[in-house]
Amino acid sequence: MADEGSGKPISAARKRGLTTRLVSGYLFLSVITVTMVAVISYVAAKSALKHEVVSRLELAAGLKKAQFERWLDEQELDLVFLAGSPEIRGLSARLNLPESDPGRWEAVGGLCEYLIDAARHHPNFNELFLIEPLDGRVAVSSAPARAGRFVPGHSYFKKGLEGTFVQPVHPSPETLEPVLTMSTPVLGPGGDLAGVLAAQLDLKRMDTGNGKSSGLGESGEMYFVDAYHVFVSGERFGRESFKRGVHTEAIDKAVAGADGSGLYDNYDRIPVIGVWRWLDKPKLALIVEMGQKEAFAPAVRLAGTIIGVGLALSTLLALAMFWLTKRTARPILAVAAAAEKVAGGDLETTAPVMTQDEVGTLATAFNKMTCDLSRLYQEIQSQVTERTAILRNSYDGIAMIRPNGEMTFYSPGMERIFGFMAWESRTIQDWAVNVFPDETDRREFLRTWEENLSRPSPSEHIFRFSHKDGHWRWARFQMSRMPGGDLVINGQDITDLKKSEEYITYLALHDPLTGLPNRQLFLDRLEQALKHARRYGANLAILFIDLDEFKEINDSLGHALGDEALRETAKRLTACLRQSDSVARIGGDEFVVILPDLKDPRDAALIADKIARILGEPSPRKGLPLSGASIGISTYPEDGEDEDTLLVKADKAMYKAKKSGGGCYRFFRDLKS
Repeated sequence: MADEGSGKPISAARKRGLTTRLVSGYLFLSVITVTMVAVISYVAAKSALKHEVVSRLELAAGLKKAQFERWLDEQELDLVFLAGSPEIRGLSARLNLPESDPGRWEAVGGLCEYLIDAARHHPNFNELFLIEPLDGRVAVSSAPARAGRFVPGHSYFKKGLEGTFVQPVHPSPETLEPVLTMSTPVLGPGGDLAGVLAAQLDLKRMDTGNGKSSGLGESGEMYFVDAYHVFVSGERFGRESFKRGVHTEAIDKAVAGADGSGLYDNYDRIPVIGVWRWLDKPKLALIVEMGQKEAFAPAVRLAGTIIGVGLALSTLLALAMFWLTKRTARPILAVAAAAEKVAGGDLETTAPVMTQDEVGTLATAFNKMTCDLSRLYQEIQSQVTERTAILRNSYDGIAMIRPNGEMTFYSPGMERIFGFMAWESRTIQDWAVNVFPDETDRREFLRTWEENLSRPSPSEHIFRFSHKDGHWRWARFQMSRMPGGDLVINGQDITDLKKSEEYITYLALHDPLTGLPNRQLFLDRLEQALKHARRYGANLAILFIDLDEFKEINDSLGHALGDEALRETAKRLTACLRQSDSVARIGGDEFVVILPDLKDPRDAALIADKIARILGEPSPRKGLPLSGASIGISTYPEDGEDEDTLLVKADKAMYKAKKSGGGCYRFFRDLKS
């Protein structure tokens, strides 16, 4: 048999190829049908399995939650029982004796032995310790090396003075590992408050069940995570496994206070089905999970069975079709030969149109297809070259803009940085309207843009813009010129860098303890205030403030309370001043106040008197000493016209006030009389 157009014999291989394609097409449709049935069956089975697994996980979560709450209540009862024991009550009452009294140290030794023995018999307690009620100092601990530390600012001490209290899970100040602390008051034999008994629980012991022992299958797992995204369970206890905290969809939602269930990837990037619960009292997230592979294995097996049976039936029918289709190869052999050449890369090949029937139509369509393919191939090559150039010059976001401002490309990175989609910014002018609410900023940016159009090497541009979510952010633009005059903009979000620079500047100019301006910022403000006073002939006063008896307070009560006293002083000073006044801490317990624009220099006495009175008032917080302050006043221009002179004279006046007994103020001018 010969080819009708060329007279060449028909290739048996081509016959077989055509037949194979026809049968393959049938098999392809069969496979699609079988696959769709399998997929539908799989989805239905998976939905049912998901409901069943979620129910099982919810039951396990409920049981685990009840078990944990029962365990927590038991530890709380044990602590209250210990606090009420005659040994602790009797020995605690003797801690109020003077340190020189041997009876106090006998009580300390007895309590230490008792707490060590109690901790040994209560393995759920990592540490038992007794806190003195007056100053928050740990008097005795089952870990003797940790006795003597001060904990007045801890919630378990403050709340423990009033009643039994369970502090939620929090990072340990010593180890940064999660701890849960309980506290309860200890009453002496006479019913007076003798101390606060506190216990740090061994959180590793609370996790007595896991997935494999709770009917959750081979991949099941149950664990706790605290509010700081730190594991509080099993082998991954603490931050060792996840230094920056563990985050999954379930953990993040649970820590936010939500209960729920769903499909997600666990901390090991393994797809799981899970249930999450938030335990409000201890501030813990309970997560119960099972691997999706195990959970949906029955659905996979069902789909596999359907596919296997369907493919077997399709194969039998394909054999019958093969016998019918192998006789119909000849009408499209020419198209097949041309297709082989096209497949080999020769896109200029055309198929001969030998008939006017459907096969001829097929050949005509084939020729049009090859022509379209050739044109599309050239366009794709051009686009690949263009996009490659864009990517090679990009940073985080990419946009390509014509000289007339039309945006021809706007990458997802640009959308992420600025919040606006590509369709919202057809031109650079539209984009400027979106990100610069202020018209002045917008005009300045567009002016810079127009200048860069005429430059062979456009400059880098850093600017502040408004993100679509309403927040102000910073970005850096680097422009690169493309062949043909178009510009490629590479955008980078530098907001975090800007915030870091601002924070470093703040630290350099402010006192880290009180948050007030430090000496450097104070001297700058004083210089500006003096310039203003000279220009407008205004009066100005300097108040030099030194706290009375602060060294004795620091030495006797400790630096922690001393620091708290300085912070309280800063708050009170700020509350006494006008908005135009400035206060700074320039060292130790020394503060300086600038009072600008005074009608009469003697008006500074009113502020000084108010400050002396306010700083002499007792603190509402028990145990925080404030003993008043001595204040020296110098005025401009009477006492001096420069910063150093005014500060020196205010300092001398302050020492005069301190020699007068403290808690008062003195003017420098009065020292001369």
